[in-house]
Amino acid sequence: LSEVHLVGGNGPCQGRVELFYNQTWGTLSDKHWDRQAADVICRQLKCGPSVEALKGDTFGAGVGHVLEKVDCTGDESDISQCLLGAWTGRDDVGSEHSAGVTCLSSGVSGVRLVDGSGRCSGTVEVSVDNVWRRLSLWNFDLKEGAVICREMSCGPLVKVQEVFSTSGTQAVERSRCFGSESKFSECRIGLWKADTQLPDVHAAVVCSETAISKVSVAGESGKCSGKVKIFFNELWSTVCAKEWSAAEEAVLCKQQGCGPALELVEVKKVELSRSPTPHTNFLSVHCSGSETHFSQCSTVMSRGYKCYSGEALVSCSPAGVSEVRLVGGPHSCSGRVEVWYKKRWGTVCDQDWDLSDAEVVCRQVGCGPAVQAPGGAHFGPGNGDIWLEKVFCNGMETELKGEGLAEREAGECRLSGSLQHCPVSSTHCSILYITADYQATENEISQILQTQTDVRTRPPTDDLNVFLSSPASPISASYRSPCAPSSSAQHSPEQQIFSSMMGNYQAICSLSKGWRML
Repeated sequence: LSEVHLVGGNGPCQGRVELFYNQTWGTLSDKHWDRQAADVICRQLKCGPSVEALKGDTFGAGVGHVLEKVDCTGDESDISQCLLGAWTGRDDVGSEHSAGVTCLSSGVSGVRLVDGSGRCSGTVEVSVDNVWRRLSLWNFDLKEGAVICREMSCGPLVKVQEVFSTSGTQAVERSRCFGSESKFSECRIGLWKADTQLPDVHAAVVCSETAISKVSVAGESGKCSGKVKIFFNELWSTVCAKEWSAAEEAVLCKQQGCGPALELVEVKKVELSRSPTPHTNFLSVHCSGSETHFSQCSTVMSRGYKCYSGEALVSCSPAGVSEVRLVGGPHSCSGRVEVWYKKRWGTVCDQDWDLSDAEVVCRQVGCGPAVQAPGGAHFGPGNGDIWLEKVFCNGMETELKGEGLAEREAGECRLSGSLQHCPVSSTHCSILYITADYQATENEISQILQTQTDVRTRPPTDDLNVFLSSPASPISASYRSPCAPSSSAQHSPEQQIFSSMMGNYQAICSLSKGWRML
């Protein structure tokens, strides 16, 4: 269910929930409709959190098939990640009605700490749809606090405190962070309270005003393998391994100037020994994997913490990826990603492979911006080893070096990642090849038009060419092809790519094989 929209309301963030299924739009039954699912719908539409989950055909009954139910936790990013019921015909649902929702028009746009002793301590307030709200302590933990400290450009989280607010204080009742977010706006939030009997207790944080200054790897084999140590407040301390993950290893290997991490931390064996349980001053470090230094990650301090899971270790390759190439595509800027590592070519697993990773590969092979980054061995599985299990990039790097995790055990990755539609580099435009039945998403359309893209069909001689000059104003909200087949054409592809009302965009259709200008 990649396509969802709201119909019949006052704008794109209010209305009857409709989902695209079997090439047509259908509705959602309100029988099991709740705020958890409503929050997910609002998040998927890039609106703010839900205000109401409405039942009883509030915005009309709708037409088409009916999805019987969705069961969500409220933390999902997409409705397809929820537990879904069956699709049924409208005549089979009896007295059930269509679900509707009202979302705020925008989410979190700012964070501040108030009533504290300095810039890095105080009660947490976030701006949601331009209204400052406090965060309920009942759903606020160390990871949320660490993200707040990171966004405020402070050091590690020292502690979370409770604040009793006056009755009626506007609040975010639910917040969920993974800890790796660079801003609180990337976390999940909800405005509804699961238990209305709970008192209004809100969150405050104390962050260190000093950032992490140095990190080292203590081991006999050099800087690329050993126990992780952090220098903070004039002391060296180890890190608890309880939540140590591949992303943290990738950042540390990069910071140390080493190659990719050599093994998956998820499958490391726990070695039991008679040595005493270690004490550490760092409970956890949370990175996205694209940071260049540990000081940019979210960190939780806990002085003298007794860490039963042991201390974090890292093992990096002394050598990184030296070359990258694209294989099996229609041209030099499209194909399966292969890397030169350990003196032979291998592939990259498609786990978490995304457009940011593809952007770096495009840059490294001398092409223009990336437009698509498909997985599923789109250009074939390739031969040899799957060298990288994961690739962590923010899209700004110049090349792949240590931004990955080298595959250690055979069979860990099922498919290899690939890069499609990596445009040929040009001063003024880039090229995107499409097929006659290509269906572009709205996000792809925005990226295409922002880069002055020359859009061509593949093969180039068969269908139409569309050339776009630089826009003087933003693209309109609806999209369809500015070219259509002439009356003599035997086919009518529903490409739905560009708006027929494109403002100052200049669209020129090549008049070949029956195409004409709209």
